[in-house]
Amino acid sequence: MKRTPAKMIAEFHRLCDVFDALDDCAYLGYPDPERFGGCRWGPVPRQPALDRIADKTATPAQIVGGIREELNNMSLGLLDMLRRDPNRFRTILDTYRSRTGHDYFQDAGHPKKMLRVLLRRDRLTDEAEYRLLDTVLGDMSASLTETERQKGETLLATYRTRAE
Repeated sequence: MKRTPAKMIAEFHRLCDVFDALDDCAYLGYPDPERFGGCRWGPVPRQPALDRIADKTATPAQIVGGIREELNNMSLGLLDMLRRDPNRFRTILDTYRSRTGHDYFQDAGHPKKMLRVLLRRDRLTDEAEYRLLDTVLGDMSASLTETERQKGETLLATYRTRAE
C-alpha cells in the first residue's frame, strides 16, 4: 500500500521523535567522553530535510529512509552497549519506556528484523539499504545464521556490481 506524502512526512516526524527520545535517554547521567557510542547524535535537524522536500531535491520517502538509517545506526550502537554494559543498556531502554510509554525496538524497528526484510526481498534498492546491510553484517554477524550471512554477502556483492 502506497502512503501519501503527508503520511510519509508524519512518519518522518514520528521517527525523529523516537530518535530524539532515545538520544536523550542514552546520555542521562553520563558526562562527555563517556557518551553512548562515543558521540551524541540528536536532536534531528528536521527543517533541512523538510526544506529538501519543498525545493524538490528529496522526496518524503527519501527523508524517511534517511531517518530510518540513522535509527538503525543508533539501534546497532545500543546493541553494542548490550554487549559492553548490560546494566546501562537496560537503564536506557527502561528510561525510554518510562518517557514514551513504548518499547524502543517496537518504535524504531529492530536491525535484525530489517535484515530479514532485506534478505526475504532478495535485493537492495538503494545505498541506504546497502549501508544498513553492510553494518548489520559487520556488527551482528555473530548473531546471524551462516545462511543469513552468505545471503547478505551475496546481496552486497550484487548491489556493488550493479552500482558500478
